[in-house]
Amino acid sequence: MTVRDDVVRDALGWQGTPYHHRGRIKGVGVDCGGLLYEVYNSYCGPFRAFPDYSYDWALHKDKEVYLDFISPYVTEVETVPKGGFTLVKIGRALSHAGIYLGNGDGYIHAGGLNMTGIVKISSAEKFLQRRTVVRHFDLIWNT
Repeated sequence: MTVRDDVVRDALGWQGTPYHHRGRIKGVGVDCGGLLYEVYNSYCGPFRAFPDYSYDWALHKDKEVYLDFISPYVTEVETVPKGGFTLVKIGRALSHAGIYLGNGDGYIHAGGLNMTGIVKISSAEKFLQRRTVVRHFDLIWNT
């Protein structure tokens, strides 16, 4: 097992958790930022506290809140590796993320239409569909 395998295994453990804005509790509720925060924290954290953000922050502001928070822990890459993640632009900023499962298996992410739903796996095609701005990242690992 590699660290990347461990990350994917940990991410898959969140499957079925309901979407909840600013949630961070497996099985109870999580949003896409909370999913990344909780999965990656032991591998490349400890992270600083995530800033407060409104439910619709990316619809009204250009400020890259997500990217600004995660940037000390990641490096941007051309192709997302297994256990890495992708940020996509929804609204005016990069505001939705999914962890890449590797081997063409798609992404695990929290959210859905109108940000309802559960942590689920989506194919890469579905996760990236209609996204005009997509950026891929890998972690700066502690190990």
